[in-house]
Amino acid sequence: MYGLNRLDWMKIDVEGAEELVLQGARQTLQRFGPTLWLEVHGTWERVEAVLREVGYRICEKACRTDVENVGYLWAEPAENARGAEQ
Repeated sequence: MYGLNRLDWMKIDVEGAEELVLQGARQTLQRFGPTLWLEVHGTWERVEAVLREVGYRICEKACRTDVENVGYLWAEPAENARGAEQ
């Protein structure tokens, strides 16, 4: 549609709709394998499940201390991941 030849990196901050965005981006994630940086709002288990389904590995997670169940997640395609899976 947009004629992309490559997509290296995506930042996703959608205030709780992370799973829906990842589901909608399945083909893009599988085709291009961009590194992901997500802000996660209480959807940790579902987000991690979708990422595993599309061949991603969690490289790092950080939970905010000032807001309950909110944090950040860095993920890369499993074959490219540089960090240790959490």
